Amino acid sequence: MQEQLSFSASLRAMQDAWKACGAVELPENATSLSSERAQLDELLSSTLECVGSGFTVKNLRQLISSVVLEAALSGQDEVDLAKLLGVVVRHLSVDTEILPPGGAGWIRGLAIATRLQELWPHETRNDRLRNVELALKRLVSKGHAFNLAVGKIDRTSPGFQTATAEIMRLFNKLGQFDIFQFIEQVARSQQGYEFDQVLFGRNPSNEPRDAGIPFGFLWQLAARTAVLPSGSKNPERDRKDAFELSRDLIALIDIETYGQFWAIAAQAAPTDAWLADAVLHDHLFSLQQWSPYLTPIILRSFFGTARDEALRSAYGWGVEDVAIAAELLVAGQTTSPRIISAALFERRLPPKTVTNLLRDLTHELPAPNADYTDPFSAGRHDLMFRPFVSSLLPGKYTVPSMATVGPAIYEVVAAAARNTFSKDEMAKLSGEGLENATRAVLEFRGIVPTIVAAKYLVHGQAGECDLVLEDDETIIFIECKAKAMPRGAMAGAAMDAVFAYIEGIASSQSQALQHQSLLEAHGRITFENGKVLEHLRRKIVRLSTTLFDFGTLQDRFVFSQLSATLANSKLSVIGAPNKSAQKRVNNSNAILQQVGQHLSRDTGLGGDVNDWIWVRSLSTASLSLGQLATILIDHSTVSSLADVIRKPATFATGSVLKEYHYLRMQRLV
Repeated sequence: MQEQLSFSASLRAMQDAWKACGAVELPENATSLSSERAQLDELLSSTLECVGSGFTVKNLRQLISSVVLEAALSGQDEVDLAKLLGVVVRHLSVDTEILPPGGAGWIRGLAIATRLQELWPHETRNDRLRNVELALKRLVSKGHAFNLAVGKIDRTSPGFQTATAEIMRLFNKLGQFDIFQFIEQVARSQQGYEFDQVLFGRNPSNEPRDAGIPFGFLWQLAARTAVLPSGSKNPERDRKDAFELSRDLIALIDIETYGQFWAIAAQAAPTDAWLADAVLHDHLFSLQQWSPYLTPIILRSFFGTARDEALRSAYGWGVEDVAIAAELLVAGQTTSPRIISAALFERRLPPKTVTNLLRDLTHELPAPNADYTDPFSAGRHDLMFRPFVSSLLPGKYTVPSMATVGPAIYEVVAAAARNTFSKDEMAKLSGEGLENATRAVLEFRGIVPTIVAAKYLVHGQAGECDLVLEDDETIIFIECKAKAMPRGAMAGAAMDAVFAYIEGIASSQSQALQHQSLLEAHGRITFENGKVLEHLRRKIVRLSTTLFDFGTLQDRFVFSQLSATLANSKLSVIGAPNKSAQKRVNNSNAILQQVGQHLSRDTGLGGDVNDWIWVRSLSTASLSLGQLATILIDHSTVSSLADVIRKPATFATGSVLKEYHYLRMQRLV
């Protein structure tokens, strides 16, 4: 591998080669355009290809981004060098090893690229880079400072905080309720509204477009906004400026996807970086939601009401009281945002209980999100932990969104349970809560699991099935994981995102894969309780259920794209030895080993191990409890449910419910 220059030196070397390329004489032109193109293509390859250099066309693409962004930072309008390098990229395959910047052949290479550009001036459109470039120019013109990293904007740049502060200045002029209302209005208009929530998702359009509006980021800032507006002379203009500023700021992070094939990048990019950007994207562009009508059944089935007296003794309310409050919230008006009063809950609850409940369900000022100062502040955001915000009016409370109430109410009850119940009680609750809630939702729609929390030992392999659904055609193995998405992952921390995916999705899939492998190999599983599950050549679907929406990470085609990587990966601890970290890594590696072992099992359809992994990955599905409940409304049989969650179609939105919405619109389900 040749020694490569630093990032800044690489830029300078390319600029020097560009300036010198005009003096290079090329061979005499061929007799026809097609012959000349073939001649120039061959000349370009022989000039720039360099096996063993360690520098590929993919690296050159990063350098092109650097050239464009460097020009934007310095106020240049033309980026002819970037266009010439783009010619090189179009004429060589992405994995081709070429001369690194500074190589003597680059002067001649850029001369060849110049001639190719003269003959065929067509440029490949790059909306992604164009949007980042334009956003950077606008932000710099407004006085925000940014630094350049390799092919992207440095995320530690001070401009991320100064631009966020400017958005907050505009928001404070308008007031919190106004901002929540405007975000909800625009989000419904742009993203669509169905199933009692906004259908946030990725934009798969291939048409030229602007960067997207980061509704999640705006929502977190709205929570910080002053309740009383400082006064705006032109509210419409201030809202527009704040939204456009947020769009430009988040565009610089360069995590938005363009086109329909973004999931394929999961296979090509470093897995940890891809997962980190995926979770950060979901935090900035969407919200944690479920239908508010689902909250009472989740609370009662997840936590139960048997320990309510202990909670009432400690907090002045129990699970049943919270469930009743959740029912009252949706009994009448369900608009978002809305102002509620204590009187709403006093219809069915004692005033003292209501007072205690509202104390724990409400963010008091200056919270929430007081420390949310830039797009990477998710580790410090706390809006998610309580559903209401103080309105400063006596006995009045702001509900930012009815769709976010349920997850936040769950967080309040979970925090109280952790502080009240014993470690053994919490361990039992953590292990069984989501399983009980999933079972309750299924049975509410008339689907009764045939196997529930049943252990087995088959040919030396021990396991436990959380829930099994079956009919004459289909078996669905449901494995439940109640882990929430860690805030560090939402902030873009790579290892937090990796652990979230392994422990939340891959872990449940590894368990279901074991059940499937044993059933296929031996024809039946006999459980310790005497029940027997027969294969009977029925199709098998593996469903991971989570309590919270894992966003992009729950896309079944992402699992398929990552399957080969997961099957051949192993984590290691970086840095000083740490027992806790090592234990977590060991557990994750055990999960990955099991995933690899079962995914690579011969399917009997021919092909090699990579084909087997791909085929077996396609029977995967992952849903949050809220998403499962939504789909069950119209698909309340085992086979019908299976057909929906493993439909061989995608609209590339990265959102389970948005995909389901489009399937319904196209009459595919």
